[in-house]
Amino acid sequence: MLNRDLVEGVTLVAIDRRRDCRGQIAIFGFDAMPFTPVRSFVILDVPEGASRGRHALSCDEFLWVAAGSCRASFANGTQKSSFKLDYGGHGVLVAAGVWIELNHFAPGTVVFGFSPVPYAETRKFDKPQLDLIAARTRM
Repeated sequence: MLNRDLVEGVTLVAIDRRRDCRGQIAIFGFDAMPFTPVRSFVILDVPEGASRGRHALSCDEFLWVAAGSCRASFANGTQKSSFKLDYGGHGVLVAAGVWIELNHFAPGTVVFGFSPVPYAETRKFDKPQLDLIAARTRM
């Protein structure tokens, strides 16, 4: 998956992974994000056939699969894209206003998320928010 294959407002972010005889470590360079994380969350134990997300948020969000895989779908009001998000060398940065859905979770999938806004201050929308996307992608 290349950034050019994604909708505007969605960006792949490289995660530095290092392996030695003790196992692997994934290093998050938060300097690659346009925000300082103030909230984190973990998605896990998703039942077969269930979806997560199915909304656009009022803030940016960074997602990284620590184990397993899922399908990530995005819409920005004019474009749509979908791809397999799996444990690997990339996370995905989703701009405020971009609609996202995660589904087709493999058993044992673990997704970490980071956000610049506390949960209580985050608004959810049932469709892409063009004004939020435009404000974020002009920066």
